[in-house]
Amino acid sequence: MQITGIIAEYNPFHKGHLYHLTEARKQTDADYIIVVMSGDFMQRGTPALLDKYTRTHMALLCGADLVLELPVIASTGSAEFFSHASVRLLDSLGAVNSLFFGSECGDISKIKQAASVLSQESEEFRFRLREGLSEGLSFPKARALALGDEEGIFSSPNNILGLEYCKSLLRLKSPMEPVTLCRKGAGYHQDALDDGEVFPSAKAIRSFLLSPSERKISASDKEKLFSSVPEAALPVWEEILGLASPPLLEADDFSSLLCFQLMRLTSFSSETAQNDLTVYADISRELSDKLSNLMPGSYRWEELCGRLKTKELTYTRISRSLCHILLSVTAREQQLFHSLPTAPYARILGFRKESAPLFPQLKRKTHTPLISRLADAKKILSPESMAFLEKDLFASHIYQSVSHERYGTSFQNEYQRKMLIVDDSTK
Repeated sequence: MQITGIIAEYNPFHKGHLYHLTEARKQTDADYIIVVMSGDFMQRGTPALLDKYTRTHMALLCGADLVLELPVIASTGSAEFFSHASVRLLDSLGAVNSLFFGSECGDISKIKQAASVLSQESEEFRFRLREGLSEGLSFPKARALALGDEEGIFSSPNNILGLEYCKSLLRLKSPMEPVTLCRKGAGYHQDALDDGEVFPSAKAIRSFLLSPSERKISASDKEKLFSSVPEAALPVWEEILGLASPPLLEADDFSSLLCFQLMRLTSFSSETAQNDLTVYADISRELSDKLSNLMPGSYRWEELCGRLKTKELTYTRISRSLCHILLSVTAREQQLFHSLPTAPYARILGFRKESAPLFPQLKRKTHTPLISRLADAKKILSPESMAFLEKDLFASHIYQSVSHERYGTSFQNEYQRKMLIVDDSTK
């Protein structure tokens, strides 16, 4: 049985993702494709445009066989942390043969060679890295310079992730074989949805959907969007956009909760104020002081990021840090999670009914608990692992509460949610 793993956010799912899934099955001769997908909060420290169940549904309709949730403590981490946790989860299943990912360069030999250099970290490499950082270069640029990457290959976002994936495979001594697909279509950062673009970026779709006032989507807007997403996912989009107020979320929608949390933590009566905000993941002393000086106050999320941004503190780093404060993800929790030899659990968000033969294989080979019903979690997880799972549930409840407040969507307790099962015979 050939099983291929994919790491994704699908924020949201578009034609480029369908192409990636199709090529993964073709190039690795996969019988089944397992996707490790971020839940309701993304690696850049922002909420997903659509909730994790909706995105899972689209992925299953478009060819994924099984979707597992990447724990939020990892989904909101740095590229290195995000990548390692994702690869470790796939590796912990014990049955995945290949890891398939997109990259700008499309050359797996270059990525593997660079990963090998980074894994060894010679004295010369460390010296050149320190030299680049001392000159004020960002970490990705300083690392690319230390690698002798004159073409800037490892300054591109998907190449960086691919490099981290291969590093993790080496660190874990994983038998999974990395395979890369050259990225096609719009660039990662392109934020305009062009009519002629075959594979638009997820950012372009998000910008397009979030730009109308009050997020009212016109008939012409729907037509333009529908040309950018897979036909198999259209029924889901039709249902979403058919609502009077489509539940599309962005960082600014979480501003009130974030400011409340910041004011609570920086008040004189708070224990955290005495210890400062550096207890939270990715919060430096500089950023902690800046945040404390701005509080109390009421700011939009993006406005706050703009006020805090410096040459050394990028927008993404700040947004990720704010997300960790919102979700109470501490540096200690992150370090503990990162140090685990295997994934603490694999929570199933959904699967295709015709892929049921995959499960006996996973149950025979997995090194981590498979969670299909949350009610069973406490029976099969250690207290340490259960604490990480509860962090995922908290994050999803935060997401649902904001969606409910803004759009009146129903609030569903995660313990009452059932994993999605897509039956191909009913399509």
